[in-house]
Amino acid sequence: MPHSSIHLPAPLLTSNERRCRWCHEIKKARGMRNHESACRRQQEARHGMQLGSVSMNVAQLGVVNMNDATDTFNSSIEPGSDTLLGMHGTSSQPDELSHVRESDALAAPRSDDGQNSFYIEIVPHPASGQKSTIIPLDSSGTDLETHEHDIIKAAVSCPWRPFNNLADFEYAEIAVNSHKANATIDKELEKLHSSWASHTVITFRNHKDLEASLAAARFFVVGFQRGQVTSSFNGQDYTFSFYYRDPWEEILDRVRDASLCAVSTWYPVQKYIHIGTGRSRLYDETCTGDGWWKIQDTLPQIDGLPHCFLPLHVWSDGGRASTTVTKHPVIMRPLWLPSEIRNGSGNGGGVLLTYMPSIPDPAKPSERTPLERIAFGNFKTDVYHKVIDKVFEPIREHSHVGDTVSCGDDIARVLYPGIHIISIDHEEACKACGTRASPATYPCPRCLIRNYEQHNLSIERELRTTESMQAIYLEAKAASSRTAREAVLQRYGLHFVENAFWSIANSDPYAALSYDTLHSDDIGKWGKHLWPLLLQVLANMKESETLATNMNLVPTWPGLSHFSCVTDIEYTDGNKHFDILRCILPCIVGILPRASPLIHCIRAYSRFRMYAGLKCMSEGRLILLRRSMVLYGSLCQKVGNEYGKDWDFPKQHAATHLPSDIRNKGATINYSTRPGEGFQREMKEAYRTTNFKDTERQMSQVDANMEAIAHIRLQVDDADRLRHEREDKARKAAEDQNFERTRAPATMAHSHKTQSDKQWIFRAAQPRTYPSSLRAVQDSFHRFHHFASSLRQFLLTLAEGRELSTIYPFQCIELKFQSREDWKEGRDLLRCNPNFNGRPRFDCVMINTERAASYGRLQFIFICRLPSGTKLDICLIRDLEPSTWKPRTKWDGCRVFREGKLMFVLAKYLICGCHMIPAFDSPSTTKYFYLNDLIDGDMFLRCEKM
Repeated sequence: MPHSSIHLPAPLLTSNERRCRWCHEIKKARGMRNHESACRRQQEARHGMQLGSVSMNVAQLGVVNMNDATDTFNSSIEPGSDTLLGMHGTSSQPDELSHVRESDALAAPRSDDGQNSFYIEIVPHPASGQKSTIIPLDSSGTDLETHEHDIIKAAVSCPWRPFNNLADFEYAEIAVNSHKANATIDKELEKLHSSWASHTVITFRNHKDLEASLAAARFFVVGFQRGQVTSSFNGQDYTFSFYYRDPWEEILDRVRDASLCAVSTWYPVQKYIHIGTGRSRLYDETCTGDGWWKIQDTLPQIDGLPHCFLPLHVWSDGGRASTTVTKHPVIMRPLWLPSEIRNGSGNGGGVLLTYMPSIPDPAKPSERTPLERIAFGNFKTDVYHKVIDKVFEPIREHSHVGDTVSCGDDIARVLYPGIHIISIDHEEACKACGTRASPATYPCPRCLIRNYEQHNLSIERELRTTESMQAIYLEAKAASSRTAREAVLQRYGLHFVENAFWSIANSDPYAALSYDTLHSDDIGKWGKHLWPLLLQVLANMKESETLATNMNLVPTWPGLSHFSCVTDIEYTDGNKHFDILRCILPCIVGILPRASPLIHCIRAYSRFRMYAGLKCMSEGRLILLRRSMVLYGSLCQKVGNEYGKDWDFPKQHAATHLPSDIRNKGATINYSTRPGEGFQREMKEAYRTTNFKDTERQMSQVDANMEAIAHIRLQVDDADRLRHEREDKARKAAEDQNFERTRAPATMAHSHKTQSDKQWIFRAAQPRTYPSSLRAVQDSFHRFHHFASSLRQFLLTLAEGRELSTIYPFQCIELKFQSREDWKEGRDLLRCNPNFNGRPRFDCVMINTERAASYGRLQFIFICRLPSGTKLDICLIRDLEPSTWKPRTKWDGCRVFREGKLMFVLAKYLICGCHMIPAFDSPSTTKYFYLNDLIDGDMFLRCEKM
C-alpha cells in the first residue's frame, strides 16, 4: 500500500486547471494525463523512486545524538521542511504519489503509451466473451481482489428449521461442534430443565431428541451412502465396505449457491504485471495457470450456452485417530472458488468424500520375498483404485460430455468436472499413479527418472501421461506370461492395476499430482535430511547446547515459533521445522567451520523454499526459483562428499517438477496439503465420539451433522444480517432527513484523513504526560538524554515551533503496506514495550528513503500535541547501520547491521516491520544483528532486490 505524502497548501484552481502531482506546475486540464506520465518517468529516472512509496533523501537522513543534543537550532534547515531530524542534516520534500481514478480500473489495457505504468492486467479466456480488465497498483488503497459481493436473499422467517426454535439450534450447534458425548448431553439437558434454568426454551430432553432433529437437518446436505469393493490376493477374495458422498451432488450444491456463484471463476485467465513498458506473466490462483486454459481450449464454444471446466482438488492423507488406529480421509475442494473460501471450513470449503478402507497385512512385511512385496503392493493399489472408481463414478460421464446446470446466478452452463490437482504424500502418490515405491528403478510417480539420478536437480526426464501409461498397462495385460508381464511393468515402475483416473476426462493423475511444500520440504528435504544432518554434525562437535542457547535468544516475531530447547525435542510438525529454518543461519554460522558447505547449502535451500512458497509467482521469480534449485542441488553434492550424505530420494527429485506445476496450476498454495492437515484434528475428535465399532459409519455421520449445522448457521447469520441492514437503512434514512434540515453550507464542507485511512495506527495507549513531566519519560529510558530538547529541535525542522503541549505515549504500532509478494495489503503489528509478557520487546522497522531503505529499532512511539492543536505521530528509533564486520562464513544475502544513534522519525516514513537476529559470533551481540530475510515472502523479495 502506498505511504502517505505531505500535501502543502495550494492556491485555488479554475475549473479547467490542474496541478501536476510530480512537478507541481499548474497546467490546463486537457493533456494533463500525458504531462503527468512524462513527468513521472523523469522523476523515476532521476531518483530511482519505488512505486507507491513516500521516500526521503538518504543523504539528508539525520541523527539526533541524545548524549550531545542541545537546544541550538541549525539555521541551515529551512522552516516548513518535512524530514527526519538531523542535527547536522537538511530537509527534503518527498515527491507526491500518482493516483489513478477508480474509472481507470475498468479501462482497456495500456502498456505502450506510458499511462497506468504500474498495474495488473487480467486477460480472460476467449470463450468467456469478456474483456480484459486493469487493476492499478500505484493508487492508494488498491487491493488485487475482493470477494465480498452483495447477494440479495429473501428473508427466512425461521432460518433455524428443522429445529423447533433458535435455542434448540444453538444448543445443537455447541453439542455437535464440541463433539459432546451422549451421556454429557443427557446430563446437561437434565440440569437445564431443572436447577440450572427456571424457564428454558430448549425443547430437547435427551440426546435422542437432539438426534431426531439432527437427522432431519441432514436432509439439507449431501448424505453418505455405503459402497463395497472386492479384490483378490493370493487366491482369496477380500471385500471392503466404506461410506462415501456423491461428488457430483456436492458440486451441484456449490454451483447452485447464489452467494458462491458471485465469487466463482468460470473461465481461466492470464494475469500480467505491467511496470513501465515491461510486462511479465503472473501465476497465483489455479485459474491463472496454463493447465486450465488448455483444457478450456478443448471444450465446445456455443453462443448463449457457456461450456465450462470445473477443476477439482483432491486431498488425502493417513493420520492417527488414536494411538493404535489410523484413518484415511479423502477431501474434495472446488478450485473455481477463491483459495480463502475453498481452503476454509465454511460454505464452499472442502468436503469429506470418504474414508479409505484400512487394508490389514496378512503377513509380516519383513518376511516377504521381493515378488511377494510386489504382489501385496498390487493388491493395495488395486483396492485403492477400485474405491476411487466407485467414489468418482458420478462425475465420469459428465467429465466427457458435460451436464447442463442452471447455476445460482440464473445462467445455464454446461459443466465438465475433472480432477485438476491431487495433493498427497509420496507414498500415496505411488498408489494414485499406480507406480512402485522408492526402491524401484523408476521411483518417481510423475516421470521416468532412474533412482540413481534423483540427486541431480538440473535434469528432466520423460513425463508420464495417461496415454503412455495406459499403453504400457495394455501391453503388460497382453503379455504371454506372468514373467513377461512383470518385465514390461518393471521397465516403467508400474503396478499391474487399471488406474481409476484414466477413465475421467481431463484428470491425468500424473499431471494432477502436485508439489507439496509440507511433505517435500518442511518435513522432507529439511525436516528429514538437512536438519538431522546438521544436528549430527553439531553433536559430533559437542556444540548442540550452543545451538539451543542461540535459538532461545532469537527475538520473538508474530507467527514465528520460539524454541527454548530446539535440540532436545524431535519435531514432527512441518510448521515447526519451517520456523527453525527461517532463523537457523545466524545461530550456526559462528559454530560451524569457516566456509562450511553446510551453511551455503542451507542458505541455497532456504532461498528455494521461500520462492516455492510465494503466493504469487512471475516469470522472473520462476527463473530465480530454478536457479536457486540448481544451486541447492550442486551444494548438496559438496555436503554429501564431506559428510557422506546420499541425496538420491524422491522428495529431493520432486523439486524439478515445481516450475511446471506453477505454470500449469498456479502458486503452491493451491495444492498445499496444509489445509487438509487441519481435518486430521476433526477426525480425531469424531473418532472419540464413536463406540469404536463400525467407526467409519459413525464418523461419517458426525461429519454430516457438522455440515448440516454449518448450513443452518449460514441461514441464521444471513437472516441476522438482513435484519441489521434493514435497521441500519432505516436509521440512516432518519439521519439523512435530519442532516438535510441542519447541514452547513457547501462552502464549509471539508475532508480529512481518518485513522483507518492512514498507513499506521498507534495502539496500546499509555498515560499522557506534559512538558513539565518529560523527565519521567526520560527516566524510564535511561539512555535517552536530552529527550525534550531534541524533540523541540525536531519540531523546529517541521516549522512547528519549539513549544510542547502534551505527549501521548503508545507501546504498539500497526503498519499497513503494499506487499511485494502479491501487491495486496500487508500488516505488521510491532511492539515497543519494556515489559511485554514479562520481557522487553522493541521490534525493528524498515524506513523508507529515496535511495534505499534503512532500518532501525523502535524505542519510543508517541503522539505529540502542540499548542496550535496540531498532532504529530512520531517514533524514536535506534538507527541500524550497515556494518563492515562479517561472519566467518558469509552466505549469499548475508546482511549485518550495527546499532547507531537515535533519531526521531515521523510514523508515515515507516514501511513495515523487520526481524533482526543477534550476531552471536560478533564482537558484541548487543550491537550487531543479522537481517532475517526469511520471515515472510514480502521481506524476502525486498531483500532480494537490494
